[in-house]
Amino acid sequence: MREAGSWDEWVGVHRLMKDTEANRHRQPVFTKKRDEDKNLKSGHALQMKPRSSNVGRGRKRKNDSLNKETNGLQMENFVNIQIPPPLKKQLVDDCEFITHLGKLVKLPRTPNVDDILEKYCDYRSKKDG
Repeated sequence: MREAGSWDEWVGVHRLMKDTEANRHRQPVFTKKRDEDKNLKSGHALQMKPRSSNVGRGRKRKNDSLNKETNGLQMENFVNIQIPPPLKKQLVDDCEFITHLGKLVKLPRTPNVDDILEKYCDYRSKKDG
C-alpha cells in the first residue's frame, strides 16, 4: 500500500538543485522537514474514517494527466520521433502484452534492438530519399 501523499511526479530541470557543497548542507534540513510533514499527514490520515468498500474510485482522463505532466516542462525539451506504422503497432502490442497480460519475451530475441533500429534507419533513408 502506498503512503498517503507520496507519488511520482515529472519535474523540470528548473526544480532541481545543483550538486554543490552548500546544497549538500541544506539536504538534512529538507529531509527533516519532509519527514515531519509525512508524520503530520499520516497522523491526520489515521483520524479520518475509512472509506466504505462500495465507493468507486473516479477515472482519470487522458488529457488531465497529460496536462499535469507537461505543465512544468517546456515543450522544447521533448523530441518528436516519427515511428513507422508497423513498428508503432508492434510497440503497442508489446506494451499490451506486458502490462495487461503479464507476458515478457525471453531474451536474446530476434529481431533485437540493433536490427529494429537498422530497419528504421533504412526506412527513413528510403522515405527521405
